[in-house]
Amino acid sequence: MLPYQKRKNNWFPKILYYEASIYELKEYIESIKDESFIQNLFPSVQKILSENLFPDIIKDANEELKNTIKSQDKLLEDTIKNQIDKLLKDLKAQIDESVKTQINEALKDPINKINKLIKFIEKKESE
Repeated sequence: MLPYQKRKNNWFPKILYYEASIYELKEYIESIKDESFIQNLFPSVQKILSENLFPDIIKDANEELKNTIKSQDKLLEDTIKNQIDKLLKDLKAQIDESVKTQINEALKDPINKINKLIKFIEKKESE
C-alpha cells in the first residue's frame, strides 16, 4: 500500500476496538499461572484482576434483582388485594339490593291484604 493510503483513518483507525466477554477473559487470565505475563498486561486489566470486581458486580446485580422482584411482588399483592376488596364491596352491594327487592316483593302482598282489611274494618265501623 502507498503511504497516503495507510494514513487514512477511515481505512486504518489509530484505535482498534475488540469485543470480548469479560467472563471468558477472566477464565483465560485465571488459567495463566505465569505472574510475569500478568505483570505485562494493560493497567486496566491489572486493576480488574487486583480488585476482583466480578463477584461484587454479580452480587450487586443479584441484590438488585431480588429487590426488584420483592417490590414487584409487593406491588402485585397490593393491587390484587385492592381489586379483591373492590369486588367484594360490589358483590355485597348487589347481594344487599337483591335481598332488599326479594323482601319487598315478599312483603308487598301481605301488606296489601292488611291494608284492605283495615279499610274494610274502617268501612264497617263507619256504618
